[in-house]
Amino acid sequence: MRGLLVSNQKSSFQWTIWPWWVLLTAIGGGVGFLLGLSVAESMSRVFGRPIFEAVLYGILGASIAVLQWLVLRAYVTQASQWVLASTVGWILVGALADVLEIKGGLVAVWPALIGATVGTFQWLVLQKHVPLAGFWIVASAIGWVAGWYVGSAMDEVVTMFVSSERLGLAILFVILASVVGAFTGLALIWLLRRSNLKKSALGKSAA
Repeated sequence: MRGLLVSNQKSSFQWTIWPWWVLLTAIGGGVGFLLGLSVAESMSRVFGRPIFEAVLYGILGASIAVLQWLVLRAYVTQASQWVLASTVGWILVGALADVLEIKGGLVAVWPALIGATVGTFQWLVLQKHVPLAGFWIVASAIGWVAGWYVGSAMDEVVTMFVSSERLGLAILFVILASVVGAFTGLALIWLLRRSNLKKSALGKSAA
């Protein structure tokens, strides 16, 4: 009975992760876009246009990852690696953005490519701590595809109420990132629950 109560408490506590994960991911998306755009514009004036995407996406990804770290640090040891891995993944996404500008036909798969690329780098951290971490890559890719289309659908609505293009894009990134956070947050809870089940099974077999 006591074991069941503890299990239920852990389960309830894990579900509180989801709204925080969604909120912080959304804030990171909006703030990261505005900050990344400002820094990228300044640096591209000095170092040239080719670094624009890498800087923009790198800062965007780092902003999201830092806020996600606030949640993740309670469950993953050395969670600071999450920030590093995510940032590197996002910088690579920025480099890929240049290729997509040249080869416009790849734009259709761009959201899935973002999610899969960033998710793969994040998987390098998660797979040390949770079983079946490969599902994180799938959740990240699906989340980015869903978020991209939701954000695109909201584009005209946001434009109607926000005159500033920069602010409008930031709002769209908040919407996009919140959808991504919804998918990846559910995936995180599922992975953590699987991790707890694995630990419980090991404890029983040892007893």
